[in-house]
Amino acid sequence: MRKVVSIIFSLLFLLIISACGNNTYKVTFDSNGGNPIKSQNIKHGSYLDIPETPTKDGSFFRYWYSNNPNKPFDFNTEITRNYNLKSYWSDTEVTITNFNTYSFTNLTTEYDVEDGDLILYFEDDGNVPYVSITDYIDLLDGFIDPDIEFTYTNLDDALEIYYPYYDEVEEKTYDLYATFDAKSNLIQTNDPGFFWGYIYETKTNYGRNIEYLVDDARNEYIDGETVFYNLNPYNLSLAIYDDLVLAPYYIVNQLLAGSSYYNVYFNGDNLYGVYGQISTEGSDYLKLKTSSFANTTIPNDLLIHNYDVLAFNLDHFYGLKEYNKVSSYYNKLAPHKSKMLNGDPKLLTDTLFEFLLKDMDDLHTSFGFSGYFNKTTYSPKLTNLNQLGPNVAAWYNNGLYAVDDAIAAKWDITQTNSWAADSPKRPKYWFVDDHTAVVSFDSFDTADIDETTSFSDDAFFDLFDISNLIPSIDDGNRFFLFNNSTTKDNIGELLVWGLNNDYINTYKNLLIEDDWQLITDSSKTTGYHKNGYYYKKINDEEFMLTLNYDNNYNTFYLGISNNLPESYDKSWTITGDIKSLIYSDSAIYLESILKEIQGDYPEVNKIGLDISFNTGGNIGALYRIVGFLSDESFAVSSHNNESKSYSTSYIQINNYASYDYDWFLLTSLTTFSAANELATIFKQNDLGLILGAKTGGGTASITPILLPDGTFFTMSSNNLNMIRDNEGNYETNEVGITPDVNIPINKLYDNQTILEALK
Repeated sequence: MRKVVSIIFSLLFLLIISACGNNTYKVTFDSNGGNPIKSQNIKHGSYLDIPETPTKDGSFFRYWYSNNPNKPFDFNTEITRNYNLKSYWSDTEVTITNFNTYSFTNLTTEYDVEDGDLILYFEDDGNVPYVSITDYIDLLDGFIDPDIEFTYTNLDDALEIYYPYYDEVEEKTYDLYATFDAKSNLIQTNDPGFFWGYIYETKTNYGRNIEYLVDDARNEYIDGETVFYNLNPYNLSLAIYDDLVLAPYYIVNQLLAGSSYYNVYFNGDNLYGVYGQISTEGSDYLKLKTSSFANTTIPNDLLIHNYDVLAFNLDHFYGLKEYNKVSSYYNKLAPHKSKMLNGDPKLLTDTLFEFLLKDMDDLHTSFGFSGYFNKTTYSPKLTNLNQLGPNVAAWYNNGLYAVDDAIAAKWDITQTNSWAADSPKRPKYWFVDDHTAVVSFDSFDTADIDETTSFSDDAFFDLFDISNLIPSIDDGNRFFLFNNSTTKDNIGELLVWGLNNDYINTYKNLLIEDDWQLITDSSKTTGYHKNGYYYKKINDEEFMLTLNYDNNYNTFYLGISNNLPESYDKSWTITGDIKSLIYSDSAIYLESILKEIQGDYPEVNKIGLDISFNTGGNIGALYRIVGFLSDESFAVSSHNNESKSYSTSYIQINNYASYDYDWFLLTSLTTFSAANELATIFKQNDLGLILGAKTGGGTASITPILLPDGTFFTMSSNNLNMIRDNEGNYETNEVGITPDVNIPINKLYDNQTILEALK
């Protein structure tokens, strides 16, 4: 019986296969306003003949597609059903006719990118710059890991770039591809990691003490989608010139570098490498803004391009697009279009300023500085809350200002033009009762630090390239070497815990024995000049060294620099400012306070972190803070809005100490960005109670944006923090984290209210 049934099923299967094999499918072509294209009848499992290219007046044919307009139909697809293929047209096609060579200067110490030259390409009488993708990659050696080996494959009017990315943590190799197709006018990648996997590590040690537990069984990754960048809807175009695939310069810059915080700024005359949020102070900023195009009319083609690039950036790199239910930011830009396409650079800048601050209405979106067509000194300023959107204005009124008023009331601080939160009358920490302390914690800051438990000559060698530069410090139990070097000078400042005040005299003798010469001036009796500095010449290079000790923090200081003052009474690059160094890094700041509480107030068993005035900061600094709250690993969840993927990963902080207290948080509407993420981690990992008001949100990290006219701004990126509930659902924390116990702002610092809430 079983054999008979088996034979029957086999016969049915053969009949089905036979029937399919005899099927013929119809493939029609919708030319969407172009000339008609003849349909094809295709046998099951066969392939389409590539149809003739349709034509349409004033438009350029790009490709045929089936369902997804961003994905061209693959003519290597076996036909197993009926299809209706549609044509995709664009109104833009670029013909490159000339080029110029521009000098490049790297202005950041984060990456060792050599100065050089880059060719930019233009249409006839055009002002929109284009660049060879391969040339741009070659320029950024040093930002791009020198060990990465790219493979370039020239296809039919397209460039495919491949490189293998080896993840040392996961011990796994990923094959990463990106294609720049000038025929279809599409950029696509098999993994958005393509655009960051090649990045070299920064000089600043942002990841110190942070270990990602990639093998943890609790980790989760939910795959997303293939990423396409369709330039056609934005009047942007790839181009071919002498077999080179070119792309609009600021699209290449954003994709290959800008989204990772490094940008190559073009001011019409020169190119400059910059990192992060560009400071408007100092000589580097003046270099960017010093242009022969300053105070001139913006050419019309560049204006239009600027408008389209802005829309492209917002649609593809703004992480809150879906959250805000925006189909395309062209719709949001439309009311401002006439002003944005006016050649007056001041009008364009003022319109961009208004759009970013009021229309975007996002605390993570902020205006940096105006483009290079403006007067060098011009940049609009925020002078009142009417310039902001309603949500951001409410955050200021009901959050920042209200919390600062509560701080002033708590510590009887007379209101001035400065923040009450910054007043010396507000303590570093305060007591709710004999067993409960609260630490004032207003930002997440990080410094470039080599941290060890014993003296490390290797750390000084890495900084100065000289062995045995200074005598060994054989005592002490914690060493923090700050790398405060600049593009010109090497500067190292060492803080040491576990030494008493007498050690400074011991070390002075060691310096003299090591041929360091004490330089003093008896006429200088105040400030850091009064103690003098030590001098030594090593391998024809001069060094100065200073010592100090802070009894309040029980901290020994040693600073060393290869930049000597022009004369003794001029300013020094190393001043022995121990307090400023401690405050520059949140982990050191918090640990110094916790050591003090632990030593002086052993009866304390509960500690709250007051992040009610904390507006965020560095995510690495945030993770290190969590390491003091628990010696257990903790979960962090996120969503990539570009690839639509979700993930939860576990992190272990290898601080040298954790503190066994019952922890809680004080939060408010002001609690934003990284502070909002601390509340998220607190809740997701059950680290303690959250008291106060709902936090202010801020789910995204930020990404810097450069526009073709030279405007610089930052906005919410595609990297979004999430909270994952016990059922495994991912929810946004953009709306803020609800506290376990709600406390109104006027009672936020009230001792009795806090004690009742902790019960």
